[in-house]
Amino acid sequence: MLPFAHLSSGYLVYAAVAHTVDLDNVPLFGIALAGAMAPDIDGLFGAQMKDHRNTVFHAPLFWLGLSIVAFILGRIFVPTLKLPMLTFFLSVFVHLSLDWFSARTSGIRLLYPFSKKNYSCFPLLPEKGTLPVFPDKEHLKTWVEFWRFYFSKKFLVITELLITVSPFVIYIMFK
Repeated sequence: MLPFAHLSSGYLVYAAVAHTVDLDNVPLFGIALAGAMAPDIDGLFGAQMKDHRNTVFHAPLFWLGLSIVAFILGRIFVPTLKLPMLTFFLSVFVHLSLDWFSARTSGIRLLYPFSKKNYSCFPLLPEKGTLPVFPDKEHLKTWVEFWRFYFSKKFLVITELLITVSPFVIYIMFK
């Protein structure tokens, strides 16, 4: 999924949480967006697109363990952070779910570090992701080929577009 869709999913998590607890605040919104982008920090470390999700940051077990530790420590030391932590981790898990659903070249590693198997809703084509995470002049042709491949999956593109546009629709409807 593209960053726009992940940011949009963060807004959707924020809107759901804020609506549920009747709270509307900017810090909680920022926390939701941070959680929605947190797993993609591995893009800074991945040499190629196909390897981008092959780190601990796209491993649900890592985030589950981290959330358990955070909630236990938060409950003991700072109980008022329960809602922000819930919002952050919900956004993270929505991100991972979207990456599982929309994966094209690399899925998520559900059982990492115990297994390095990539899981995705649709078949993966890692050979299409042999290009750097960040574009450069040397790989321009490969980038063009990658985006043709990316946008050839019409169902996934439409789904991603709907996720990206939905916060605007929700914002207009409820404001």
